[in-house]
Order: sequence, then C-alpha cells, then structure tokens
Amino acid sequence: MKIIYLIGAPGSGKTTLTEAFTHDWRDSANHEDPIKFRTHHTPYGDALSLGWLRPTFGGTDTLGNTAILAIEPWLPRIAKDYSIIYGEGDRLANSRFFDLCKGIGEFHLFYLNTEPALCAERRAQRSAITGKTQNPTWVKGRETKHRNLANTYKAFEIPSGLTPQAGADLMRNVIFS
Repeated sequence: MKIIYLIGAPGSGKTTLTEAFTHDWRDSANHEDPIKFRTHHTPYGDALSLGWLRPTFGGTDTLGNTAILAIEPWLPRIAKDYSIIYGEGDRLANSRFFDLCKGIGEFHLFYLNTEPALCAERRAQRSAITGKTQNPTWVKGRETKHRNLANTYKAFEIPSGLTPQAGADLMRNVIFS
C-alpha cells in the first residue's frame, strides 16, 4: 500500500497538481467516517484521498484543526482496504502524521518547490476570488514548516516551472516505476 502526500507553500499549486495527478481516477464518492475522504478506482487499484476537492483550500484543508486526533486510530484500520492513500496540504503536514504513514505503508512525500513570487501572485488571485487574505507572517511560517519537513523526511522535490501535467507525470514515475 502506498501513501502519497504533497506539501508546499501556500499558493504553490498543490490543488492544481492534485487535479492533474488524479485526473484518471474515477467513480469518486465523498465520505465522512470520521475523516472527510473520497474514494476512487484508479489504474493502480482503489484509492482514498484525504479531504474533499474544492477549487480553493481543498484536500486536507477541508479537515478540522484536530483531524490528527481522529486520523491516528482511523487510518491504520481503513488503510488495508486501499492500494493508495493520497493527501495534500497543510493540515496533516506534520511529523506525527508522517511517522504514522511510514508505519502503515510505503510513504512517498513530495515537495512542490514553487518560486515565492509565483506563490504570492497565486495567493493574490485566490484572495480576489475568496475575499480571504492569508497573513504574511503565517505564510512565512508555512513556507519554513514545509521546507523543513521536506528536508527532514527527504521529500522528492518537484521543481518550480513544471506544468501540472509534467509534475503529475514526475510523481507517477517516482511512485509507480
């Protein structure tokens, strides 16, 4: 069983890359048991995606702030039913969750290393749509957190400048080759 998690700074393109990576996953259904998740049939077997897909602030950002408390007993129990578990975002981007994943299956961590100016531009565009602005101090903390997690867990880096499809293909090659 493979557990795949994507991290990166706010505005780095995690949701867009997730859409490209999962584009051929079909028959998605939403569940809540006690964690919000989606199920899929994929070319690689049945998959579970953590959180719900939304145009902004999707993935694990749809989970509550205390999601780790519910996921610790839940994930080991449900994981046996899936070939792939996929997640992206900040909510579960922490050592506690990553260590849990490493104990359950083959853990693949990807770090989307997008240029800071592009991230800022994307956050501004998102803010214009949602009316929500992320605090610059909070953003800086998230950038540092994700960079440090990438280093600690030896994440596979997806470099800035790739199209979402090229990034998704790179992820597939790393995971399924």
